[in-house]
Amino acid sequence: MKRILFLSIVLIAAISSFSQNLEKMKKEQRDVLLVEIAKNAVKKYAPGYYREYGKPKIEKNIIDKQESKESGYKIGRISYKVIFPYDESIEFFYYGFSAAVYIWEDTGRAFVILVGNSGGRHLPEEKNTRAQEEEIEIIPYIKREPRQLIRD
Repeated sequence: MKRILFLSIVLIAAISSFSQNLEKMKKEQRDVLLVEIAKNAVKKYAPGYYREYGKPKIEKNIIDKQESKESGYKIGRISYKVIFPYDESIEFFYYGFSAAVYIWEDTGRAFVILVGNSGGRHLPEEKNTRAQEEEIEIIPYIKREPRQLIRD
């Protein structure tokens, strides 16, 4: 219990001190922080899709010209995609993951969440005070059974 409390305090301190720029962090520290940011986003906006199964996969992405035209993001801006796996013997997700969260490298802010069965959404900017917080719209969970082998 003390270890969990200590780890939580360290992660909160890391988030507040390093959330401005993930580029300058060591890979191991950055990956721990990315998973924690993504985990919090999934639990907040799509709790039905959060899984503790396996180790999340992290991919680095750079906005290219096509993405920039579609989304209006700055070309060359870097983000990370944290992908949460699931147990395929228990359930099925159409996109091959339970949830995925995109996080900007330069701000450490989660900006998009995708869920394995039903799309996703852009995340709002975090508010400074509780009085300014918007009502959170939870992405509904859609259950699908694991694929069954077709037998003749």
